[in-house]
Amino acid sequence: MTKFQLLVLVAAGLASTGCVRAIKQGEVMGAMRDLGLSEPDAHCVASRAARQLSVRQLRSLQAAAHSVGDRSGETPLALAILRVRDKVDADTLGTSVRIAAECVAERASRVSQ
Repeated sequence: MTKFQLLVLVAAGLASTGCVRAIKQGEVMGAMRDLGLSEPDAHCVASRAARQLSVRQLRSLQAAAHSVGDRSGETPLALAILRVRDKVDADTLGTSVRIAAECVAERASRVSQ
């Protein structure tokens, strides 16, 4: 294999990883909106979840969120977690709680500045 072919393979791999993450983020964003989260909260959760959750965990979270079906945009993150806690496995729940906490902390730091 030439250096050029290797470079093309590496570039393709990196590009596909970015595309997969963007697709995952879009899917999670829709699910978070189905839970009733505001646009900024849904974006915060989606950007982190796309990196931190496996595809299986994302599908589980999506299914749980779609079963709630609240697109009010007014649901606090803590209530969203309570709504899905019995519908996802323990690992997904734990990661989701950590992600929600990170988003709350980020919002609090922006408000205090």
